[in-house]
Amino acid sequence: ARGGAAAVAWVSTELHLALAARTDAASVVARCFGATADAAAYVLEAGFGVGAAALDRPFCALSQGEQKLVLVAGAVAAKPELLVLDEVCQGLDATHRARVLALADAVAPHASIVFISHHRDEILPCVTHVLDLAQNEAPTFVGPMRAWTPP
Repeated sequence: ARGGAAAVAWVSTELHLALAARTDAASVVARCFGATADAAAYVLEAGFGVGAAALDRPFCALSQGEQKLVLVAGAVAAKPELLVLDEVCQGLDATHRARVLALADAVAPHASIVFISHHRDEILPCVTHVLDLAQNEAPTFVGPMRAWTPP
């Protein structure tokens, strides 16, 4: 990893559910992503407009949306070489959904991103390649974004 950054940071619904009963949000950030609470607090405040106090609360006491934002903030704060965001907007209101998408797009010049979504309106401007699956089965398209025509 470059400069102490994590090689891969992955945020998914499965991870979210597995962490729902953990002690405090700061511990989740440190254990899952190796990020400091200060770095995650910065991402929460600057990227999402969420107070850093969320990291001092029990993870299970946060709303589902706050939990998701803490996970995304921790993953981004870890400065990974590869950031995997799997259905990361699930459970977010429209404001935070837009903020997560904007932050992911802003991170793109600094990390490779795999963005998984069932929602075409969540496709990031930074997307260069697409793997389109039909009902989670065989690929209907694999290739550059510019050549993709959504069904």
